[in-house]
Amino acid sequence: MSSTRDFPALPYAPGDLARIINTLSVKGLSKLSPNDVALAIEQANDEIRSQPPCWLYFITGLLQGIALEYLRDRAFEHGTRFKDARKVLRHIAGADLEALPASIRDQLIPWRQFNPLRSTLRHLRQNAASLLKSLPERGALPQKARFILVDQLADLYEKAIGRRANKVGKDSNYKGGPRKRSGCFRSFVLAALEPLKRIDPSVCAGIDDVIDAVIDKRRGKPKKQRAAKSSTVPIRQ
Repeated sequence: MSSTRDFPALPYAPGDLARIINTLSVKGLSKLSPNDVALAIEQANDEIRSQPPCWLYFITGLLQGIALEYLRDRAFEHGTRFKDARKVLRHIAGADLEALPASIRDQLIPWRQFNPLRSTLRHLRQNAASLLKSLPERGALPQKARFILVDQLADLYEKAIGRRANKVGKDSNYKGGPRKRSGCFRSFVLAALEPLKRIDPSVCAGIDDVIDAVIDKRRGKPKKQRAAKSSTVPIRQ
């Protein structure tokens, strides 16, 4: 059985999850504390086999999954790490322990330990082979991990509050200097990204542009039109 003690291995601690979910302002849901989140997860883990998980447990699971997927994809956007990962994946895909003579395999792992793992190891090899096929021959993946992250956060945001995610706005009441960036969806995204700075310090860099690009894509705005708009220089009269 899992417990809240598993959290150090996950991107978000209960306190992080409470801060993220509190930005949603879900109707009927009061402000959460880290203890509220930890207790909900603990209770859901105990009851998961007898009834569907509660809404809070469901949304925390989605947040953890989205962040884990981002961190995995982000690692592939760095060329040096990417090269090493491809090499490891090739070894995993080709590591067919079942093909070894029993006399050799038993020296690696006794049959009583190996037998229950056979199905898992097959799936591991298949997943590694499938991932290798999806990766480019050389270099790192295109820089798109943050776009996917924000797009997935938009899905979660819209399901949670029942409204569309919007572009980054500007606070018209802000005085002194450039107008302050604002927006409910932006606040939610920043709350979700802030804890990831511990692992990826650049995760928030240029995030306003990423949010706007995601919203354009979700509204079906053609890429050429988006590019033209961003590159247009106003003509002075």
